[in-house]
Amino acid sequence: MESNNAENITQQENTADTYLDDLGVNWETLKGKKVLDLGAGLARFTQAAKRRGVNVISIDRHPEWHSDEGTPPKDVPYAIADGLYLPFLDNSFDVILSRAAVHSMIEIQEDMEQLINEAKRVLREGGEFRFGPGAVGVRPIRENEWDKWFELVDKVRNKKEITPEEDAWGEKVYPRIEQEEKEEEELKHLPPEQRARRAQRLFLVQLQSIDPLISMHEGNKNRDYYGDVYFVLKKPPAITNRNNSSKPVMG
Repeated sequence: MESNNAENITQQENTADTYLDDLGVNWETLKGKKVLDLGAGLARFTQAAKRRGVNVISIDRHPEWHSDEGTPPKDVPYAIADGLYLPFLDNSFDVILSRAAVHSMIEIQEDMEQLINEAKRVLREGGEFRFGPGAVGVRPIRENEWDKWFELVDKVRNKKEITPEEDAWGEKVYPRIEQEEKEEEELKHLPPEQRARRAQRLFLVQLQSIDPLISMHEGNKNRDYYGDVYFVLKKPPAITNRNNSSKPVMG
């Protein structure tokens, strides 16, 4: 029993080390902050934080992916929920950390927008959402829509009747698909390192189209199997008037 406990603690500490290294934080900066670990898996980071008196809440939609029992740990705060619909009140957290998990929450641009908006909603003024490492990117359409797309392409090529609904959907998604094809063509001719850098820049452009305040930072270069950058969204403080009132200035 003692050996199992020691092994669990070692795993928790190793996970915590990767969080700190890959997301540009440290225990000192997290002290006194309320932290959300988004995509927490077995909550190893939260358990390591608990030993240091750092207030972390874990959330994951699929604990069964990480545990044979299919249930999250009982000794730390843990919510089973989707990152696109966070079950927390506005202004609840100072920091949101999401290490190597965002890719499992999003498919298309609208998902990324929803994730960013939810993060901003539950963050307090001046709070940060840190996620990575590496670039994720979004697809032009959902995985289960590709058959629908190819059927529409077949109808166009064979001059078959297209419904108004199909036509409207095609008009919406075609520019996205065309853009992805263009980017893939550009990337495949680049050497691996340049390809990774270019993919990271393209993902940053996608993110900044949602919120221009999102920035990209150099991360832990020893973890090149994930990529060596992470991203930070900072929620700005409310604008105050000249009398230092805490109320936002109204237009």
